[in-house]
Order: sequence, then structure tokens, then C-alpha cells
Amino acid sequence: ELIEVPRRSIVVLVTDFYEGGDRELLVRRVQSICSQGSYFLGLAALDSKANPCYDRDMARRLVDVGAHVGAMTPGELANWIAEKVRR
Repeated sequence: ELIEVPRRSIVVLVTDFYEGGDRELLVRRVQSICSQGSYFLGLAALDSKANPCYDRDMARRLVDVGAHVGAMTPGELANWIAEKVRR
């Protein structure tokens, strides 16, 4: 409802993907966002040594419905976002 121009919108979720709420609802909402043409980028959590530390099953489910998920340092983030939105 908040996205007025889907093809020009990017939704970014910074998370470990260990959601405390309804997992199915999250998947449906992400699928809805992606199906309307918006980009959904999930930035996965890193541990204190910059190693990926997140729920890979949930991340895979979101990728399967159209999201882009990556685990990277803040320095790599800008290039990753640019790569995803150029497509």
C-alpha cells in the first residue's frame, strides 16, 4: 500500500532472517512486493568477525519468491545494490 511506483522502488531489510513472527506472512509479503515489480533486497547479518550469520532456510525461501539476499560488509553494500538494480 505504501509503494506508489513499484518499478522505481527498493525495499531493504537488514536482518538475520530469524523472524519472531509469522514466517509464512513474511514470505507472502516479500512475494507481493517482488511481483509488483519492486526490488526487495535482504541484507543478512554478520557476526563480530564479519562471517555470515543468518537463517539460510528463510533467506532461500525469500530468494525463491523474487528477493535478492546477500551477506556483506557495509563497504561492499553500495556495489551490491548497484549491481542488483541495474538489471
